[in-house]
Amino acid sequence: MNNNTLSRFGLTALALAIAPAQQALAQGLVLEEVIVTAQKREQSLQDVPIAVAAMSGEKIDDIGIQDLEELTLYIPNVNINQGRGAPNLFIRGVGSGTNAGFEQSVGLYIDGIYSGRGQLSKVPLTLDLARVEILKGPQGILFGKNTIGGAINITTARPSYDFEGYVEGLWEPEDNEQVYTAVINGGLTDNLAGRIAFIARQMDGDTDNTVTGTELRDVDNVGARGRLLWDATDSLSLLFTVDYSKDDLVGPSARNYQGADPAEV
Repeated sequence: MNNNTLSRFGLTALALAIAPAQQALAQGLVLEEVIVTAQKREQSLQDVPIAVAAMSGEKIDDIGIQDLEELTLYIPNVNINQGRGAPNLFIRGVGSGTNAGFEQSVGLYIDGIYSGRGQLSKVPLTLDLARVEILKGPQGILFGKNTIGGAINITTARPSYDFEGYVEGLWEPEDNEQVYTAVINGGLTDNLAGRIAFIARQMDGDTDNTVTGTELRDVDNVGARGRLLWDATDSLSLLFTVDYSKDDLVGPSARNYQGADPAEV
């Protein structure tokens, strides 16, 4: 047996060894289908002729995202930040700024309900979500005239008849940031299911006001959501939702966002 035969034999053996590994790797990397409601009905993301960036509630929870401002760090061409008195919402550079007299150029929708002011983006909306979809570009046909920049479509978790729940906690010692979340879900009767979610967030300020002795950016937020699903008949289901939130943030509005320079206060 000459060297050329040995080389061919070695290459054949290597190919036979690599083929099963490639097949196993391909089976493990199958992409999960992403379902969105960007066109007011459930569809696969691949079938939607709109520029959509979607993130599931499970991924949001795994990453530890606390608000929409943090969410936009993972989505290109979308910017949400705290301005003077109200947040700025921009998609592809289009937005209304913080003028309270203007309707938002980027529409914010929570379970299909329109939220016409940017202040509502400060609510801890990342509590118990099913998914968040960001639709880029004008969406006037389906979402109305106040979406020339795009739309942020938030869908919260729906009640189910399976009993489940969880409690989560986070503590960051440097700023004494604490976040506690609790969710409980289950069937109440044969045709009635409920879901309750609660979140509390507290963080000490990171800048001292030497005149008043107070700390700026001291955070104390509380949010809760209750949902009740009633399957009245085989063809009729009613879903009731109640939300509550309190956003308490100490400090001048110009300072109340991540990344600000303390010298600007």
